[in-house]
Amino acid sequence: RPAQTPAPPVAKPPPPRPQPQPATPQPPRAPSAAPAPPVETPEPAVRIEGAVLGPDWIRQLQEWWDLHAYYPREAITKGLSGAIKVHLVVHGDGEVWIVKVLQGSGSETLDRAGIEVFLHGHLRPFPPGTPAPQAEVTITMRYALRQPGAADAPKRPFTVTDAPVKGTVVDKMQQRVCTGVVVEGGWGPNSFLGTRVRVEAVFYRNPDGAPWVRWTSRGGIVVDAPVIEQGVAAHWYGIPALGPAMNRGPKPRYAIWPAGDNRLGGTSDDPRGSIDLTCE
Repeated sequence: RPAQTPAPPVAKPPPPRPQPQPATPQPPRAPSAAPAPPVETPEPAVRIEGAVLGPDWIRQLQEWWDLHAYYPREAITKGLSGAIKVHLVVHGDGEVWIVKVLQGSGSETLDRAGIEVFLHGHLRPFPPGTPAPQAEVTITMRYALRQPGAADAPKRPFTVTDAPVKGTVVDKMQQRVCTGVVVEGGWGPNSFLGTRVRVEAVFYRNPDGAPWVRWTSRGGIVVDAPVIEQGVAAHWYGIPALGPAMNRGPKPRYAIWPAGDNRLGGTSDDPRGSIDLTCE
């Protein structure tokens, strides 16, 4: 039987090539949110160390500032503004012993005004039961010029503007007779130390509007002195203590501000002392 020739192998068709599939549109990816910047906590206007004095004492400190702060005319004329940080050492009876600038405003005029607010000041005594004999007080004070035509912004703590000052000592007590005592060489308004001198003050304005005071002290000696109005307060120079001309000290500097209904409080320098007046 003849051998059969094997059939040639049948070639298999190649597998079909995969066809590219249309890309499925993907929704746009939302951009990743950038991390929020850290929220900066504004530095408080007042920081107290060494004693726990509480919010009432800080409020009274603000009231002291409101009575004594002023915007120097020289700074207003030159368009100067800025902030000044001062450091106070305050004793338990409210006496300000040290005032120094920690951070200036860039203007010597503003820095000097910031120091004068608290220089030789008698703040409120510490609350009863406060064990600390003194406190370290840091205050940031701001001098801000108003923008022309802008609405008045809410009053910020320890901020003074160039707005016209109302209710000054000279206007409130004009032509009223204010009598009382100056305690020279004492340690505060209620000090039992020092020399008590009877005084009288009558504030008035000249026809040109300039403020003046007729100041009677030292056994009836009268002097008419021009007044420098710093905020609502009144400052002026009196007459030196009696004695030989070569031994007389500099003219004493007086500062007066409201201290309640019909009353004025204040301080004097050279000799240093306190003032308490009642106006009729």
